[in-house]
Amino acid sequence: MERGGYAMPDNAVVMEPAATDSRLTASLADVRDRLQFILLQTLVTIVLCYQLLFSAETVVSTEVKEFIILGLLLFMAGVMFLPARLWENGWPVVGLVLGDTAITTVIIYLSGNAGSSLYLTYFLVMLIGAFAPSLKQMIGLSVILCAAYGAVLYLDSLVTGSLSEGRLLGITVLLIMAVFYGATTETVRRERQKKDGLLEQINTLKRIEAELQTQSGQDWLTGLANRRRFDEMFRQEWNRARRDETSLGVLMVDIDYFKPYNDTYGHQAGDTCLQQVAKAIGEVVSRPGDLPARYGGEEFVVVLPKTDATGAAIVAEKMRATVHALRIQHASSQASNRVTISIGVAALVPPEKSEPAVLVAAADQALYRAKREGRNRVRSQGEESVGKKG
Repeated sequence: MERGGYAMPDNAVVMEPAATDSRLTASLADVRDRLQFILLQTLVTIVLCYQLLFSAETVVSTEVKEFIILGLLLFMAGVMFLPARLWENGWPVVGLVLGDTAITTVIIYLSGNAGSSLYLTYFLVMLIGAFAPSLKQMIGLSVILCAAYGAVLYLDSLVTGSLSEGRLLGITVLLIMAVFYGATTETVRRERQKKDGLLEQINTLKRIEAELQTQSGQDWLTGLANRRRFDEMFRQEWNRARRDETSLGVLMVDIDYFKPYNDTYGHQAGDTCLQQVAKAIGEVVSRPGDLPARYGGEEFVVVLPKTDATGAAIVAEKMRATVHALRIQHASSQASNRVTISIGVAALVPPEKSEPAVLVAAADQALYRAKREGRNRVRSQGEESVGKKG
């Protein structure tokens, strides 16, 4: 929509917040660990259910088998829907490993064949134990697991009257694998911590870099763009306007009698005055693509893409009236009893082989004319004032 030559630029861009964040990375890692844990727990449950269904040597009845299988399935469902906050301290892992050890031990015992290959289920339980918070806990859980299997072998020996070396070797293998799993898991955990720490450092450096870039383009006192940012953006808008053959407007703004204001009220009050005027300028210049900046000292500059001289003058007058309406007392001003601003306006379609400085110089000349004619007014290059002295 266009009104008085003051139109929304086509090149307005809406910036979206960055999606890369260390907390997101950590969250994804937690989800990955939970999925791996649930997968292993599912495998343990499937193996145990299979043994109960198809073992001909199990000493329990079919009804008891069905009851145990139903309990295992409900247990698995509970693990899948366990609240995320309970996973943070690692104790659910410990509890589930102990529970799996107990269940596996009981089912091996009930199978009537303690030396069967079902003891290999303990290896899956050990893999689950690898998610324990520390290597010490992992080894401790593995010792409990091996002790449970040893108890089964002992009880079985009381019935059979014999205990083969091959069965005892199973306990040794379990212990060796526990140490291997634990050491490997601890190495992986430390490498992941190093990687997470490195990612955190990278993200921190990126945030610092973004902040420095923002600060390098922002005036520390007023919050508007600084001179460096203005120079960069103004040249970009100049080239765009020349390419598209559209009018580019510039306002040069100066606070009237600002030095006497500082002398009268002090530099701290002067800083506050600058901030209030800058805020008023920013409120008037509200289109995406427009750029208000602090040019230096008490002087500001505004870039208005796709705006002709008439539209720029309308914006300038609104800006002058807004600052006047702030009613900031200024007893040392010769233009008014309150703080006022003078504005020079210039606009043109940039011709070929021309420099942006031409437009800034024209706006500066218009500002000089406004100040020479009494200040607290708007003057356009080669045009009559569109504002009146308040």
